[in-house]
Amino acid sequence: MKQHKRLHLFLAVLVAVMFVATMSWAHEAAWPGKRLSEVFPKAKNLKPRQVTLTPDQIGRIEKAAGAKIGVEEKSPTFYIASGVDENSESDKVGTIGAVVFIDAVGERGNIEVNVAISPNGKLHAVSLWKNKEGKALESKEFLGQFNDKKKPTDPFKVGEDIVAPKGAEKSSQAIAIAAKKGWLMFQEVFGVKQADEGSEAHSDDHDKEGEPHDH
Repeated sequence: MKQHKRLHLFLAVLVAVMFVATMSWAHEAAWPGKRLSEVFPKAKNLKPRQVTLTPDQIGRIEKAAGAKIGVEEKSPTFYIASGVDENSESDKVGTIGAVVFIDAVGERGNIEVNVAISPNGKLHAVSLWKNKEGKALESKEFLGQFNDKKKPTDPFKVGEDIVAPKGAEKSSQAIAIAAKKGWLMFQEVFGVKQADEGSEAHSDDHDKEGEPHDH
């Protein structure tokens, strides 16, 4: 009898582990073509690059973001977009940006946040993929605020430099933290820091993967 109970318990644990592993794999493994095309509609090519953050990188990101890095976020996948820069006079195809997906927890469940960065390290755009919190969080009035950020070390705080839709303060803060973490991850992985107005972007030399360099 005890052996049967142990067997049932073992099988239950095994099924639970397999379910979690499958969900984690599916989050990144299924090609998110439609989602990516909405972020970079003019991209001619999108190349995934999964990386594993080092303990030092995780520590720096968590300190700057004021939030913990989740299990999946420790091995994020960046999608590198290639195409013709619409702001350039050249028709040369090059890197036009990168996007990473960060999960945020809102009042009604998970919110999947797209954090897109330009090659020069600027926050290109923040958008939502799966959102049950209401259309106000998808508005230009709310999401457009992130495009004005100068650096990822800005506060990203509701009531300080972020204005939240009425009644959606908690979800707004979760999205803001997701945007900040995604931007910080990009800097840590690729070493591209946005320059101040009038100067060029630059790269650090420690623990960097290379790529988005076209600026």
